[in-house]
Amino acid sequence: MNLKLTTLAAAFAVTAAMAQDNAAAPAPAQNAAQAEVAAPAEQAAPAEQVAPAPAPAPAPAPVAKPAEPAVAEAPAAEQPVDSNAAFFDVLRARAYNNVANQAAASTVGDVLGTPYMMAGRKFVYLEPTNSFAAVAFGTGLTKFIAFDNSENLGFTTVGLAGKSFGVALSYALGKAYTSSETTNPNTKTTVDQYTVSAGDRVDLTAAFPIGGLDLTIYGSWRTYQTEVNSTTETKSANNSTKDERDPDYWSITGGAMITNGPSAKNISWLAGIFVNRWENYTERKYKDKANPDNNVSTKVTGTSANTTITPEFNIGGTILSGEKSRVLLGLNTYAPLTFYDKIKEKPEFEDDDVNKDEYFTMDINTAPNIFAELGLGNCWMVFGGASYVWSLFSMNNEEFIRDYNDKDNKQTTKNMSISTRTGTVTVSAGSRFQYKNFALEASIANNFYNNPLTGFNGGNMIANLGGFLNF
Repeated sequence: MNLKLTTLAAAFAVTAAMAQDNAAAPAPAQNAAQAEVAAPAEQAAPAEQVAPAPAPAPAPAPVAKPAEPAVAEAPAAEQPVDSNAAFFDVLRARAYNNVANQAAASTVGDVLGTPYMMAGRKFVYLEPTNSFAAVAFGTGLTKFIAFDNSENLGFTTVGLAGKSFGVALSYALGKAYTSSETTNPNTKTTVDQYTVSAGDRVDLTAAFPIGGLDLTIYGSWRTYQTEVNSTTETKSANNSTKDERDPDYWSITGGAMITNGPSAKNISWLAGIFVNRWENYTERKYKDKANPDNNVSTKVTGTSANTTITPEFNIGGTILSGEKSRVLLGLNTYAPLTFYDKIKEKPEFEDDDVNKDEYFTMDINTAPNIFAELGLGNCWMVFGGASYVWSLFSMNNEEFIRDYNDKDNKQTTKNMSISTRTGTVTVSAGSRFQYKNFALEASIANNFYNNPLTGFNGGNMIANLGGFLNF
């Protein structure tokens, strides 16, 4: 039997037994231990929105006119109030909100990405399906630490959070230096090598509230492909040579986001912009002291080198709200504009220049999404969502010029394409069990719906499973 299936079955069997002993337990939003790790108070719906107050009846009206308040409440059906925000907006696992609806409750990943939202929280979170863990602790300033394997290296986040400011530093390190020396009666050869592994990365995030808004500033440096930098130097009585090779395969990203999170009621939004530089080139310098004609100095730019500017805007809100249930509708939009570097030389043409001019792509993508959740009793919640990506507009514009040092043979090629396309729909579902200061959340993998017995034949039934212990 698949080990993950066995683990999940055992976990939910134990939690179901605990739920029977807790039939009279208070609602999750009322539990003091859980309230301590709930989303910050400024993000919850104001108290007056917990249930719409009926319009007061006129003083002289007879007691037999109870129907009038219902008439006064009729407009609320067209503009639903999320009366269950306090019930759902506790800190959630990363299995929750796979469709990224902007109005849904915050997950562990969300609060790590907006560090000041960690203030006042005390919990440990473990997610065995994705090798992820996080802990928050301390009085006064909250300290937090998170581990994961997202870069195939140990990726660590450490940070501090207060009510007015939060900062987080994340890093994954993969660096190595080696040196060797070979000596014989005629020559001495030294080889130095410096390697940076793919996934080597440093991120810095700062966030703070500004009135009814919050601002997050983010920066990241990441090596996306292993770099091997080497220097080989050979010395003899009559000559010396030095061969240096320096590849650069890194990307640097900077951006800022602003949201109405602290003051959001039924509508939540986020606006942001990110700039990314994707570097891809190899450089070689070869020096031959006795034979200068052999000297080489080249820098070859890869075709993927580019600069991308991406504005984004997300919006979401409640469209239906009932007793311990709600439905959220959202739209996430982003529009990357990418400018590729000009390529002046290609190694396959020794004497020919190849220029790639005015090569850029422009896209406008939007992802409509639906997210629903329902509370079952005092211990259980179920949730699910659906979304797809619609490429509203996509344009590629390329111009290649190949110059064979002969004007009569100069060749220019121009390509342009424009398209629009709706992607396929993805639907996910999951559940949450909570008992006192313990919570367990899981989502189900898509292949389970196609084959419910997948867990018995080596398939992965659980897409994500994470649990909290709150303090």
